[in-house]
Amino acid sequence: MTSKFKVIDYEPKKIALKFDISMLNMLIGYLFKKSTQITRKALNNMKRLFDVIDEQAYEGNEQLEARLYFIKRALKAKVEQGMENDDVIINYCKTDTYNREIEEIVKNLELYKRINYEEIKYINKAIEDRLKYVYLFYYKDKLYSTIERLDTGDYDNFKEINDEMETICSKLISEMRKARILENVDTFSLDNEIFDNAVTDIVNQLKDPSNILKTGIKQLNYNLGGGYHSKRLYVYLGLPAGFKSGLLLKTAIDIKKYNKGIKTKKAGKKPCVLLITMENTVQETVERLFNMTVTPDDIKNFTPKQVIKRLREEGQMTLTDEEDIDIIIKYYPNMSIDTTDLYTIIDDLLDDDKEVIALIFDYIKRIRSTEKARDEKEQLKHVTNELHALAIEKNIPVITAHQLNRQGAATIDAAMMNNKEDLARFLGRANTGTAWEVIENADWACVLNVEQKKSTSQYYLTFKRIKARYKCPEGLGYFNHPFEMGGKIRLIDDYDLEESLSEDSLRSDFEGVDLSENKGKRTATKREIVEDDAEDIFDFASSINRSR
Repeated sequence: MTSKFKVIDYEPKKIALKFDISMLNMLIGYLFKKSTQITRKALNNMKRLFDVIDEQAYEGNEQLEARLYFIKRALKAKVEQGMENDDVIINYCKTDTYNREIEEIVKNLELYKRINYEEIKYINKAIEDRLKYVYLFYYKDKLYSTIERLDTGDYDNFKEINDEMETICSKLISEMRKARILENVDTFSLDNEIFDNAVTDIVNQLKDPSNILKTGIKQLNYNLGGGYHSKRLYVYLGLPAGFKSGLLLKTAIDIKKYNKGIKTKKAGKKPCVLLITMENTVQETVERLFNMTVTPDDIKNFTPKQVIKRLREEGQMTLTDEEDIDIIIKYYPNMSIDTTDLYTIIDDLLDDDKEVIALIFDYIKRIRSTEKARDEKEQLKHVTNELHALAIEKNIPVITAHQLNRQGAATIDAAMMNNKEDLARFLGRANTGTAWEVIENADWACVLNVEQKKSTSQYYLTFKRIKARYKCPEGLGYFNHPFEMGGKIRLIDDYDLEESLSEDSLRSDFEGVDLSENKGKRTATKREIVEDDAEDIFDFASSINRSR
């Protein structure tokens, strides 16, 4: 779903949730039953549920009306007023309006309290279920209202109705996803059965090599704690034109090259890395891919057949039984999709027998959040929250980028003017743009900077890790890795070498690269972005198969 549409907020409201008289009697007995299963939390849940029940749904039936009133008063007495004595609570619930019916309730209270262990469990579960899915009533009414407008012709054009339906469905799916996440909450306990199963699952997941994806840079793998871990959100931060997009593309290439034999979670599916870019088009990304994996020469100097041949042979961009990880690149215009659409994209690929093993997203500021935001700061908070939730639900690493702010650029400029070395060391969390939550919501965050060695004119990409929520090496959070001599597009891989090529520190003969001189200068040809709803997709598997 990619069209732009107005926001419809989810507003808690009274709902027509109806219980029959036998269930209401059981709930009354539940409120007065002495049981360790009826906890403070359970009573709070019950009150939250009954607070949104619309009394009008019970009008016309005095028995049901009286019981609904009695339950609400009893919940208020126990939860809000802190009453515990049954007689005091009963007096609190009495009213002249339902005098006869309440007398019957009190008379039969001991009968209603005859509920056993399993029935209390059932009530707790029923309350949790209805509370968790109460949003269905709200969206049901919204859908009915929109469909009625369609039937009565109360609209200017079909697009208006389509966009409203799309908005409602998008919000509904988001609520469903939240409910599913709550349903699948991990639990740990010292109870024998839970303890044994939980520990076994945790150890097996941590030891599963398919849950850690390696890169071509030894020192980066070391600082990642072995590689990119499933269920984690990774954020790279850098200055404009500071190789953020380049590193994200290299990450996709590396996952394909250095993670052979990875097992998909669903049997029969083919593993793929999904790179979604809202920064560079597919044309620009593939052009840069050619320069990063084959040659820095202009791609326009080659024929299509030559480019395909060299990408396959030199770039290792091919699919075989041994090298079966696909790379899918999709381009969407700026702010044309929200984080909910990412689930749809991943699920659509699964329908095509392709299981996403890592999502690489370029970049945070260009996608809308599902939750409505008041400003950019809150928007970034929601986006990172939602990307983190996606990583957990899909059990994959999500790797993305964000820009350093003007203070970050000023810090680098000041360090250069004062002939400082190790320039990225001067950058930190204060340079992360408008939202602190970008780092707060990330599991791992790192600052990037491009610097140059004076004596050799060789460029290096500097990494400064500023956050690691999970276990990572304490030392060497800062290192510099070389580009190939003469350029700053292709980092040298050292994965298969005995020793790392990374430098632990920049000596005094290093200087920072003035990125302002190179702003707008890219290997790819710059092209105007046309805002439309069409997605731009590049699939290596399809391209390779067509050319054979």
